[in-house]
Amino acid sequence: MAVPPSITGWFLAIRWAELRYLNAADHSLTELRLDRAIADLETHYLASLSDDWGVGIALEWITSNL
Repeated sequence: MAVPPSITGWFLAIRWAELRYLNAADHSLTELRLDRAIADLETHYLASLSDDWGVGIALEWITSNL
């Protein structure tokens, strides 16, 4: 864990990925899709986005279902 346990769940350091990628989603659709503008990102940022979303979606599923 990269965040000290003394920091509460609402601290900005925990929400950085949410803030960073909030506009990466296409909000005009009901399903989860990336915005077309994301295609202009460099490969490194696309890989980071993929990793972060993959972990985030998996953790959301785990906490919701287990």
